[in-house]
Amino acid sequence: MKRFRGFTLAEVLLVLAIVGVVAALTMPVLINKINDKVLETQHKKARAVLANGVKMMIAKNTTPFLKDTALKKCREDRECIAAEIKKEFKVVDDNLSSNNALEINYEFDDQDIKFWKAGDFDYIFTVADGSTFGILKNGGDKNSLLVVVDVNGSKNPNRGGSDLCRYEFDDHGTLSEPICETSYEPPRPELTPEEECLSRLNEFGCQHYWRNNECVYECHNIEVPISKENKL
Repeated sequence: MKRFRGFTLAEVLLVLAIVGVVAALTMPVLINKINDKVLETQHKKARAVLANGVKMMIAKNTTPFLKDTALKKCREDRECIAAEIKKEFKVVDDNLSSNNALEINYEFDDQDIKFWKAGDFDYIFTVADGSTFGILKNGGDKNSLLVVVDVNGSKNPNRGGSDLCRYEFDDHGTLSEPICETSYEPPRPELTPEEECLSRLNEFGCQHYWRNNECVYECHNIEVPISKENKL
C-alpha cells in the first residue's frame, strides 16, 4: 500500500507566515484603492446635489443668471441665505444652530485646523447624507458662487484635497470640476474702504488716493472720484 507524506508543522507555519507577509504588503494598497473609489463616488454625488440645487434656484428667476437669484441678493445676510438654501436642499444642520462640523479638525500639508471655523463662510450646512457645504463669503463675486464641500462630513480622512474640495459656479450656473487643495491658505481679512482703495493697481499713470472719505484717482493731475467714473 502506497503511503503519502503529509506536511510537517514547520512547513505549514512557513506557508502561513509567507501568506501573512504578502497580505500585510498588499492589504493597505487595496484598502486605499477602495477608499479612493468611495470618495470619488461621494464627490460625484455631492457635485450632483450642489448642481441640481443651484439649477433650481436659477430656474425660478426671470433671467437665466446666478446674479439674479434670491440667494445672491441675500448678500451676507445669513438668515436670508439659510432660508433660500433650505428651499432646495434637505438641510439637517447648519451654523445658525450648532453644526457639529465646526469642531472637526482637518489635515493639511503643514497643519491641523478646524477648517469651518477658520474659513470665511457666509453659511455652512449639512444635508441628510452627512455631506457638509460651506458658502464662501461674497461668493467670489456677484457673478459667481464658491462652495467648499466635505463629501462625508465627520468621517475620515478629513483631509484637504481628499474629502474636502472647492467648487465654483459661473453666472450661468455651470459648475466647475472640484478644486482639491492639500495646502491651507487662511482667508484674507476684509479690507476697509480706505484699504481697498489704496490697494488698487495704479495703471496708465494714474494714482489712487483716499480723500474726504472717498476713493479718487489722479490721472495727469486731474482728480476724479471713483464713485463717479469707471474704476481703473
